[in-house]
Amino acid sequence: MRAILCLQPAAPASVTALRAVFAACVVCTPWVERDPAGVLYCGLSRAPTWAAAHALAAGLLRDLAATAPPAAFQAGLAGGRFPAYCAATQATPGTLRLLPPETAGAALAPLPLTRLPGVTAAQLRLLYELRIFTLGDLAALPTPLLRAVDGAALPTLQALARGDDAQPVQRARLAAPLPPTAHAPVGHPSDAAALLRLLDRLTADLAATLAVGGQAAGALTLTVGFAGEGELSQTVRLPDPTTVAAALQTAAAPLLGRLLRARRRRPAGLRLTASRCCEAAAQPGLPTVPTPADPLETVVAAIRARFGPQSIHVGVPVA
Repeated sequence: MRAILCLQPAAPASVTALRAVFAACVVCTPWVERDPAGVLYCGLSRAPTWAAAHALAAGLLRDLAATAPPAAFQAGLAGGRFPAYCAATQATPGTLRLLPPETAGAALAPLPLTRLPGVTAAQLRLLYELRIFTLGDLAALPTPLLRAVDGAALPTLQALARGDDAQPVQRARLAAPLPPTAHAPVGHPSDAAALLRLLDRLTADLAATLAVGGQAAGALTLTVGFAGEGELSQTVRLPDPTTVAAALQTAAAPLLGRLLRARRRRPAGLRLTASRCCEAAAQPGLPTVPTPADPLETVVAAIRARFGPQSIHVGVPVA
């Protein structure tokens, strides 16, 4: 399933701010790309469902609140770069606009042709002469007609108008890899039950971050910030690398108790960081795609099971 999050700056941002937001996005997904205008595209296609991609995008926006003001970006989530960009430009600053793949064409239909990336003045004149003024008008035309009029260029634009944009998000290039991290401020009240609920949310966010990045955590570091008194951290080595939120929560909960007893002050924030990460291959709870069986191997295995291992030979002459 393809899912791309677009972050459109709601106002001009400094280079330093854009770099900080870029780094925060890479913590969530390694597929992050920034265009010359400062628009960020985050690939969330490792999420198994649209609902999972929505949850990852919402978690990323929560994390960005610690880096940039909530209204600094307009966000759009869709099945391709172009529909995600259109969704972001229509979103209210500080909000996420969803454009599911099945409704992308209808949502894009009222937009003008000038929204199409790369459309030339000559192509616009040609389309206007054909009485084509919106993306919906272009999407409704027969593709063979467009190909006869202007070769392959107009059919490519038509695919975008229909919400079909296969251009992938490139993997981010960083000087050094960033560790998977989830963090959140502590609100009021900050009793033990509230802190445990916040820790549950952090472990769920961290598990989603690990799953998207294809990583499993081998160790966890919990950092508790205290108002005006700095931070305390403790690290625990996990028995086995994991991406499962329940296992992360079980390991992190004792750390929280020890850190709170060590300082006995009101906490101001929590940060949970994964380390000793490895490839998350066949981790429990992580959706895996079964490898389709070779039909010939299936038939050969069935014959050998029925008549014995030497009953059939494939690719070797039988004496």
